[in-house]
Amino acid sequence: MSPPRRGALEVMRFPLSDHCDGKQFFNPGIDIDKSYRDLRRWRRSRQPAPWPERLANTEFPPPPSAIAGDDIALTLIGQATLLVHLAGVNILTDPIFSARASPLRLLGPKRVRDPAVALDRLPRIDLVLLSHNHYDHLDLPSLRALRSRQRAVRSASPRKRSAFRNSARR
Repeated sequence: MSPPRRGALEVMRFPLSDHCDGKQFFNPGIDIDKSYRDLRRWRRSRQPAPWPERLANTEFPPPPSAIAGDDIALTLIGQATLLVHLAGVNILTDPIFSARASPLRLLGPKRVRDPAVALDRLPRIDLVLLSHNHYDHLDLPSLRALRSRQRAVRSASPRKRSAFRNSARR
C-alpha cells in the first residue's frame, strides 16, 4: 500500500486484486451501478422470504477446555461471540447468550438459532473482550451469568472499562 498523497484530497492506494482496483474494493460480477429509481422499483416488487421461527444447530463436540503448546483454537458461538484458546488462555469475545439482541427483554430481534455452545458448557474463561457497547455485543445478562458462574473472570474493552465492569456487577 502506498502512502497517501498530501493535499486537499488524500487518496489511499491498495494492492490490486480480483476485488480491488487499487482505489476501491468491490464484489466481482455484481452490478452496483444502480439509481434511486432502481431502488424504489426493487422495494415495490421484491418478495422477501419469510423469516424463520427457529433454526437448528448442527451438533459438534464441545470445545476443548485447554489447548496445548502453541496451538490456537477458535469456536464461533454466535454473531460476534468467539471462544479463543490461545497459549493456555481462554478468551471470550462479545458474549451474547440472551434470547434477544435488545436492551429490552421482551422487544427487539429474537434469537432464531441457539448459541453454538451454551453458556453452562463453556470452559473456564480467563478474559472477556468487549469490542463496543452496542447491545448486540455487550449483553449484560450474559456478563452477569459469566460472573456468577466464575467470579475471577476479567474483562477488557476499548474505553470506559469501569462502565462495563460496574454494569456487569449489578
